[in-house]
Amino acid sequence: SGLLPYGRLGQVTKDSPTLFRNDINRHISQMVTTRISTTNSPWLAGFAVGIVAKKKTLDNTKTAEGDEAIALASSGIHSNGYSLVRKVFDVENADLNVYSDELGKTIGEELLTPTKIYVKTILGLNEQIKIKGISHITGGGFYENIPRMLPEGIHAEVKKGSYDIPAIFGMLQKDGNIEEEMMYNTYNMGIGMMIAVDPADVDKTLMLIKAAGE
Repeated sequence: SGLLPYGRLGQVTKDSPTLFRNDINRHISQMVTTRISTTNSPWLAGFAVGIVAKKKTLDNTKTAEGDEAIALASSGIHSNGYSLVRKVFDVENADLNVYSDELGKTIGEELLTPTKIYVKTILGLNEQIKIKGISHITGGGFYENIPRMLPEGIHAEVKKGSYDIPAIFGMLQKDGNIEEEMMYNTYNMGIGMMIAVDPADVDKTLMLIKAAGE
C-alpha cells in the first residue's frame, strides 16, 4: 500500500512545506505503508491506495445477532464537521489561544488535535482474533457509519453513558445549540472506530486493544 501526499495550506511561509511534510511523515509512521511519491509544493493533499486479499476483506456479511460491538476512542473531532465547528466557535474572529478548564487546553489546541490512525491496532487485532465487522466513525457519525458493518436486518445498540464523551463535543453542542441527534449524525462523539466480535473474543480483544495503547 502507499500514500500519495497532496494538500493545501491557508497561509504559506518559507517553513510551511517542511513542517507539513514532517507532519505527513509522522502520520505515515502510524501506518504500514510506503510513500509512493512526494512534492516540495506547499499545496499538499492526499489519498491512500492499497490491496487486500479478497478472503481478508472486512465487509458487512459476517456480523451476526449477539455479536459484541467494541469501540476505540477518538482523539477528538478528527476531520469531520469542521464547517460547523468554525461557525460555532467563530474561528475567523475568536481568540483560540484562551485556556479552557473544561478542555484542559486551549480551544485552538483541541481543534488542531491530529486524527487518530488505527491501522496498526486493527492489523494487530485481525491477526489474533476474528474481526467480524468494522466501522470507521467519520462524517455522518453513528447513524451513517455503524450500519456499514451490519447485514440487513441486524441493528446495533450503543449504550449512552457506557463511555466518556470528550468535553469538546459538549461545548460544541451547547454553544451551537445543536440537537443531540444531529451531534450523533455528524461527529464521532468520542468513538473513532468500532468493531464487531464474537462474545467469546471480547476479553481477549479488550486486552489486545489496551496493549496497543488505545
